[in-house]
Amino acid sequence: MDTTRPNAPKFPRGGLRAPPPGPLESETVYRGLALEGDLIGAEALNAVTFQGCVFRQVNLTGVHWRGVRLTDVRFEGCDLSGAHLEDAALERVQFTDCRLLGVQAAHARLRHVALTRVTAP
Repeated sequence: MDTTRPNAPKFPRGGLRAPPPGPLESETVYRGLALEGDLIGAEALNAVTFQGCVFRQVNLTGVHWRGVRLTDVRFEGCDLSGAHLEDAALERVQFTDCRLLGVQAAHARLRHVALTRVTAP
């Protein structure tokens, strides 16, 4: 049995910045962002990459993300209940104080994923 802890996410040295105005878009790479509150356009995303990002208090209930890549990402106090993360790849991702009830992650690849104080079955 391997008792090593998952590697923690790595974030940009200059800190995180606010996302650009407007909705999130498919087939886009987002780096070094602090995403908070309501995210416009997050309901259905395809082939999006989030690198070195933090999601804080974001409601992602029922989102449908296909082919999304999450690398060095932290979710803090987010609600992902009923989320569909189809064909997603998660590497060095932390979920802290999040709701993960009913998350479906068909064909997802998880590497170094940590769950802390989450509500999940």
